[in-house]
Amino acid sequence: LADCAAENPNLATRLLPVLQGKAIIQTPLLDDVGSLEDYINFRQRVLAIGFQGCYSGCEGFYLRSCASAIDEFCSASLSPQLPFQLEAALVCMISVSNKATKTSDKQALVSQLDKMVSALVANDFKTTSHPVVMASLCRFICKYAKCLTWCATSVYEAACELTLQVFQRDLAEYDTRWKVITQTSPLSLASDALKSLLCRNPDIFQSPDALSALERTWNLPYQTQKIPIEDRETLCSGLAVVIQSLPSDSQETSFTALAKPVLSCVAVLTKNIDEMTTGVDSILIRIGNEIRLLAKLVDVFRKSNREPVVVLVQRTWPAVVHISKAHFATSETLANSVGQYLLASLSLYRSEEDISLLRDIASLVKELMAAVADAKSSASLIPLLKFAGQLVKAKQLTNGAEDVAKEVVIATFESLRSGMDELVLATCTYDFLNA
Repeated sequence: LADCAAENPNLATRLLPVLQGKAIIQTPLLDDVGSLEDYINFRQRVLAIGFQGCYSGCEGFYLRSCASAIDEFCSASLSPQLPFQLEAALVCMISVSNKATKTSDKQALVSQLDKMVSALVANDFKTTSHPVVMASLCRFICKYAKCLTWCATSVYEAACELTLQVFQRDLAEYDTRWKVITQTSPLSLASDALKSLLCRNPDIFQSPDALSALERTWNLPYQTQKIPIEDRETLCSGLAVVIQSLPSDSQETSFTALAKPVLSCVAVLTKNIDEMTTGVDSILIRIGNEIRLLAKLVDVFRKSNREPVVVLVQRTWPAVVHISKAHFATSETLANSVGQYLLASLSLYRSEEDISLLRDIASLVKELMAAVADAKSSASLIPLLKFAGQLVKAKQLTNGAEDVAKEVVIATFESLRSGMDELVLATCTYDFLNA
């Protein structure tokens, strides 16, 4: 039927309203998680094909129909079914995004995107605050980020504002039913959408107000909102694009502001954990996440802002060494994060002038390997094996650096001989030996 609709505009215009109705989640499904999962699977695998066929058969009608539906549901009086009607209208646009973003009639798409975004902004989160609507809203913006650059600047700014506001919403009611529908949390989808918007048009975020809005979003995990570490890394990548597009004399200031809450958090948590007798594991997870974020900051800024990145590593190094010596061998989460941080720091080595940095890194690695060997913690040795493999493969090693690398290699062999689980280490050991 989808194939026929693609070739028959009359059929496509008649079939589309039927499929749009089928895309609306019916209330009885919400009380049966199993049936809800089946329906979501049907909508993604079957209805989506039907929507794509209809779009091919009546592109202009399809866009106008979706824009009209979004406008209607955004302006209607709130009811229990309304969020699911609006979510379905957004799903209709998401389902055809691969085709729509490649359209030859850009003006027609731009015209309807303008109406859709305007309606969503005018709703002011009366309906769009529902978790399933926020999730589809962010998916919609992420899918059409490229096309939104064709729109007026005000439309693009409105899409950015919608995305930023999702981070401010209360997700206390994001329960199992909504997770089945969205499959990914609204915050994760908002992170993806914001990164797409930042990367597509970083210049639009250079005003003081825009930079302040981004800074508030970045600081949310240190205030109220719980944002997963993966999403914070995504945000970091997007913010890096904006900062790197600023005038050179402003980049270091903005980078420092970005790193400041991470530095403060690591310092406070490192101090607190020394005084704790219970709840240490949860603090180690938090510290591990912050160190992982430090590694991301080093990785995304090392080429464009090397000097402030080196300063960042120097400032955080004592805390990382302290927490690693105490807990690296017993916390797999911390070990993995510190491993990423060591690899990121290694990338700062360029020549003999950086030999002191390399020696500091190698000294810590050797000490951690000895501790891991004593504890026979195979999982904690894995990130160190990865580091050792990258170190010996580094092309820029000079004579002095080669001696440092040999010391790390010897320490690695000694750790591998200490009787740890060879099966767990098999792949990383092979990669290390291959290197």
